[in-house]
Formats: sequence, structure tokens, C-alpha cells
Amino acid sequence: MENNRETLEGYFAVEETRGFKAARELEDFVNGGFSETDGFIQGFLRMHNTLQQSTVRLMFKCIEAMAAVPYVDGRNQASKLTAQRVLDGYREQMRLFWLSEGMTEEKAKEYSEMDWTVPSGYLPTI
Repeated sequence: MENNRETLEGYFAVEETRGFKAARELEDFVNGGFSETDGFIQGFLRMHNTLQQSTVRLMFKCIEAMAAVPYVDGRNQASKLTAQRVLDGYREQMRLFWLSEGMTEEKAKEYSEMDWTVPSGYLPTI
């Protein structure tokens, strides 16, 4: 019983975070249709370069999380599949890069399959 209460407290506590509230604002934006997508993209492109990098890292973290979601239904099945393909392609490109740098095939394959070989992990904070 105590464990369930801690889980519920954690569930409701996340709703008070800035990140959760920002996700809800984005949800409201996309729920209103995509008529202002160009404005969103232009706003992103006008961010400071450091903030652009941090934003792209966040977007990749969302893609990585979507690829790992254990359950989807018909409404977001394509999102999960696309996210998985993006990560698969990224890992394959990293494997090829490591091979071009002289790493053995075995080691390059091993590294490309590690949990830390994800796009968000290769975007440093600057």
C-alpha cells in the first residue's frame, strides 16, 4: 500500500513541473491543428544557437521515449514505428562511422547497440 501511495504522489508531483506544463502547452498547440506550424518552426530557428541545440536534444529524447513505449494503439502506432526506425538508422550510421575510424566490426556493432548510442546522447551542452 505504501508503494502505491508513493507512486501516486510521484504521478501527481510531475504535473507540477515546468516540463509537464510545457508539454501540455505543446499539446494544446498541436491539438489546434497545424495551421501555425511555420510560425513554430521560424520561432525555433530564431532561438539562440545554444537553445536550438538543447531543443533538438529534447526533441530527440521525445523520439527515443516514443520508440521505447511498451504499448501503442492504432492512433500512435506509426509514431512508434517511425521513432524506432529513426533510432535504428542512427545506430547504423554510428556503426558505419566507427568502422570508418578503424574500429573492428564486432566492436562497432557492440557500441551501436548500447543504450547510450542515441541521438540525444551526442548533442553536447554548449
